[in-house]
Formats: sequence, structure tokens, C-alpha cells
Amino acid sequence: MSNIFKNKKILVTGGTGSIGSAIVYELLKYDCKTIRVLSNDENGLHNLAISINSNVNFNFMKSMKKNSIRYVYGDITDLNRMITAVEDIDYVIHAAAMKHVPICEYNPFEATKVNVVGTENIIRASLYHTKVKKFILISTDKVVDATTVLGSTKLLAEKNVLNTNLNKGLRKLSLSVVRFGNVVGTRGSVLPKFISQIEQNQSITITDKLSTRFFVTVGEAVNCVLKSMEIMKGGEVFIPKTLNSIKIYDLAISLKSYFKNYAAKIKIIGLREGEKRHEKIINQTELEKLKTYKKIFILDTFNKHNYKKINKMMSFFESDKAKLLSSRNIISYLKKNNLL
Repeated sequence: MSNIFKNKKILVTGGTGSIGSAIVYELLKYDCKTIRVLSNDENGLHNLAISINSNVNFNFMKSMKKNSIRYVYGDITDLNRMITAVEDIDYVIHAAAMKHVPICEYNPFEATKVNVVGTENIIRASLYHTKVKKFILISTDKVVDATTVLGSTKLLAEKNVLNTNLNKGLRKLSLSVVRFGNVVGTRGSVLPKFISQIEQNQSITITDKLSTRFFVTVGEAVNCVLKSMEIMKGGEVFIPKTLNSIKIYDLAISLKSYFKNYAAKIKIIGLREGEKRHEKIINQTELEKLKTYKKIFILDTFNKHNYKKINKMMSFFESDKAKLLSSRNIISYLKKNNLL
């Protein structure tokens, strides 16, 4: 990967989350002029600073200068704060969001405020400061044929990002999207929940025996984001080719066996409101915009392509029709990525 980040000032929103912080750690390798970490989680900022310095007694101000990093407390729903946060920035990586399906369902106004208005605020701030050249939004497969508040708000966030390319005027800003499946092993995801239930001899709760999901590792997600920033021209949706489809029931069975807790019961609790049994990473309509680049699929929003050769690949993009990892391969996959 060419180093487009050298001597650049980068803003990472949601920079204390699982993906945001992993992006920050990776960017530390690229000789950035400044990495600005934005979060509304004060403890998260403090803990990230400690982690980067490996010393609880470090001098906060000196460490920021040494590591070329700034810990910015702020909320993306505050436009004035975002205008300040984006000042003098070259690239924006927008990872901040409300991401949990049931929390968004119960708090739809707040989900809209964060995922839609918050994204709009970051876009407006990036348009205001004409130095910004690249803007990338981290999205989710929940946007495809959306049935939940999470999916609907992130879909509108995607549309706002992509369509800003059409009305940005003379600015040289390019805006694109990276779309993932579930990021395996992250905070609040199904893997740590299952492991905790097994270790505490609780029932393993799954919503549906047939449900399947796309998974990507944190490392794969971060690599896709940074590579996408390198090759983006504006208006693309980038999807990692490294997605793996897993049947959630098989994941539970595999973990029971791995931890030798054969007595653990699997309890089916039913699909949550709006939750799908299976997910798609793109839909049939988007297929005509699909092209490929090494380890990345690209939906080129404003162009159509000759997709006859890849029309048969639609099964790859549907979690129940894609090749599922077997129980044995699930454990190998988790071990390989240091998740067990």
C-alpha cells in the first residue's frame, strides 16, 4: 500500500470504538503529521491514550506531541464542534455511529440524530474547510434492503455521503463509503457474548436456528478502509472480499465443543423486531455497478459496468447462499485471527 497518509492530518470520528481505535493504531505506522481522535467517550479517550503510551503515569500533553496525536472530546451531533474538529484536516474517516439494532429500535430519534444528522454535520464541516480532500464513511450490511432503524439511518448516511459528490461545487473533496458485515470479536458482538455465556454456564442465546451473518475481522476491516482511501475517486462503496459467512447456530455449537462445555444449552429466543434471518452485502440493483479491485469489491455509484461475468456471483453477497464456514473451519478461522 502506498503511503498516502504521510505528512497528512487525519480525523477519525468514533476513534475510541473497536474499529476506530484499530484504525488509529494502524495510522500510527504511517508517519502522519497529526491523527485527531474524536470521541464523546471521555474514558475511552483516556484509555486509548494510556494504551498507546503503555504507561499510566505518562505526561498527557507531551505524549500527544510525541505521537502526533490529539484526543478530541466532542459529539458529532454538535455542528459547531465538528467545524472545529475538521479544521486543517486532510482526510476524514467517519466511524462514529449508533450501531446496536435493539438500542436504535428503542431510540429511533437519537439514532437518526447520530447516524444521519451527525454524518451530515461531518460532511458540512468538511465542505466548510476546503482543505479536506478525502472523506470515507464506515457503513454496514444492514443498509441493504433495510428493515431496522439502524439499517435505515445508515442507508441515509450512505446516500448523503455519496450524493454530496454531486453538489460539492468546485471543492476537490471526494466522498466514499466502506460497507462491512459483522466485525467479529468486537465489543458487543456475538462472539464475546457466546464465550461469556459458556464460561458462566448460562444458556447460549441465539435469535434463530437458521440465521446466518457475514463476518470480517478487525484487521481486514481496517485494511479495507485504508486501501479504499488510497484508491477512492469519490462515489464508491467499497466491500472487502474477505467476508466469511457463518451460521450462528454452528458458531454456538463450535464454541461449546471448543470450550468442552457440552452441557451448555442453546436457547432460541426469536428474531428481534425488524431483524433479518439472513443478510445481504449488496442487492440485485447494485450489482450493475459492481467492479473488482484485488481484495475489494467496488460499487461505482455513478457508473454502470459490464457485469455479465460476475452476475453469477450474487450468491456471494447473500449470507445464506454464500459458502458457509463449517464448524471445524469456524474454530480455525477464530484461532487464525487470535480470537480464541
